[in-house]
Amino acid sequence: MVASGQISSEYQEAAVHIWLIESLQTIAIIEQLDGNPVSTAFSALDFVLLTIEIGAEENSLSFWDWESDILLGRVQLSDESLTGGSFHPREPDLAVTFGMHHLAFWRRKKDGFLTRIDALAPGHSGRTILSWAFVGETGLAVGDSTGYVTLWAILPGDAFRIIKEVKAHQGEVRSLLATHEGTLISGGQNQLKAWDSHQRFQQLAAVDLTEGEIRAMHFQSVHGTSLYVGTNNAILDGTMQTSFKILIQGIETIICDIAIDFQGQSFVTVDKFGNICRWNTRYLIWKTKPQVESICVGFHPEGRAVIAGGTNGKLLVLNADGGLVVATIFVADAALKALTYNTDGSVLAIGCEDGNVYICGSKNRGYQYKMHAVLKNEWPILQIDWSDDGEYLQSCYRKEDFCEVALWKVSESKRITSSSSQNMNWPQHTCTLSYNILGIWKRIEGVFYLSCHRNGSKLATGAKDGYIRIFPYPYRESDQARYEEQKHGPRAVNAVRFLNMSSLISCSGQAIYAWNTKKF
Repeated sequence: MVASGQISSEYQEAAVHIWLIESLQTIAIIEQLDGNPVSTAFSALDFVLLTIEIGAEENSLSFWDWESDILLGRVQLSDESLTGGSFHPREPDLAVTFGMHHLAFWRRKKDGFLTRIDALAPGHSGRTILSWAFVGETGLAVGDSTGYVTLWAILPGDAFRIIKEVKAHQGEVRSLLATHEGTLISGGQNQLKAWDSHQRFQQLAAVDLTEGEIRAMHFQSVHGTSLYVGTNNAILDGTMQTSFKILIQGIETIICDIAIDFQGQSFVTVDKFGNICRWNTRYLIWKTKPQVESICVGFHPEGRAVIAGGTNGKLLVLNADGGLVVATIFVADAALKALTYNTDGSVLAIGCEDGNVYICGSKNRGYQYKMHAVLKNEWPILQIDWSDDGEYLQSCYRKEDFCEVALWKVSESKRITSSSSQNMNWPQHTCTLSYNILGIWKRIEGVFYLSCHRNGSKLATGAKDGYIRIFPYPYRESDQARYEEQKHGPRAVNAVRFLNMSSLISCSGQAIYAWNTKKF
């Protein structure tokens, strides 16, 4: 079983959900909380749940019979800042709470009354306990904000004393784990260390990680040595004796753009830090951070090359299999904002911050480019679409506080009236403003669309209000057929793309979501 805490927001109340790992089925919900739950723990017998709740004015320690949704006891902790709590693994009536200059042992009597014993001496003031692990039958290790790991002995008669204290890390000790043999593993900054808790707390090993600062650790099995390590941007898999590899890649900052491969199996993203990643719906395929900071990406139709548009006006060409940069091409003196191939990949249109659209011929499966023409405009380009015959382009651009659309006859480098687009077919349709989708703006009052993408007779949209909406395509009038919508979350949906006929990829803040559109 797992107990997970849900904090309150304008959409939901604070609650603790208890669910089964195998089926992800929720079997109980606790909602009578005094604040946001920041820590949960089961007793050794499983039927009592401990919660630490952070309220507006004070914190609470609560004990629950979760099966019956009955509060067994609650203690208000005024002027105390807590980081978590846990039960002793072998004593179901002994609990420990941790926090800022706070280490307290709680004994729950048969009548439900709680007795408290504070363990920290004045010399520990200024420290915040951030991590903890029970070691053997009678040991408790705690890691704090100053880099120390302290080993406590739990003595008969509810007495407690320090056995050993070491400076384990230069910064915060964010995670601790103990093996059945008594080895203690500590995680701080980007380093793991192993300690022998039996032999004067000697250091046994150290492993440096390059995938971010350590936040959490967990053994993969009860008696094994393999670890899952969570950092601030990845989940790693490995052991202290071998090495660690990325199991799940996190996202460091907001996603700027997304591009789909034409086989509908994978996609590429670029974020505000310039990280370019290729994914499928299950895991990261590769990740790279070129020296040129990029803000938009594209996928050549043949699937061999990925391109990225730089803030310095350069176009990067990357090998799609591994992310290696194989060419850098100067395009303009301003940032490149949008990249779109025609249907067969022989021509690339590049939208730029300077307002121009640069037309480049593409050869050698997307690895070679030559400038053909420049479609001149004044305002920064947001999105570009090719017509199915490759004769026309539509570009959406920002003019002061408004968005406008321009229609171009590419062979003549000439802008034509936008009304001509009503007879044209746009296979991808990423421009959020166009004759074929005018109805989406009139259908729902006050919605501002940030992204859209067409797949056959469907148009997916992402908006500032946090909704994904799927409209029939085209959608020229507001009184057309019904549409479907799904609340994405409180943040704006800044990118949506159909991966294939049944899957949709969306980006919101630092998150990527994969949706089954059949269940939309």
